[in-house]
Amino acid sequence: MKTKYKLRAECLADITKFLANARFLASYKIKPLGNGIDHTLEIETDASLEKIISCIALVPDSHVMLDTIKPIKEYTGLRD
Repeated sequence: MKTKYKLRAECLADITKFLANARFLASYKIKPLGNGIDHTLEIETDASLEKIISCIALVPDSHVMLDTIKPIKEYTGLRD
């Protein structure tokens, strides 16, 4: 069963690096935030949250993505 997740990234380049490694995604949407730097990423996948997190961890300086990844219904954009 596919699950939707959402995260915030400090810049589009971080998302691009994650997507290069995340071949397990069924779909994704990237949206810029109003500050012109941060972006959100919505993904849909069969992969576990642990697998997603391990893939994000491959991206240098990915702390914001790691701190904000949540199932879409739980997403706040705030860092844990």
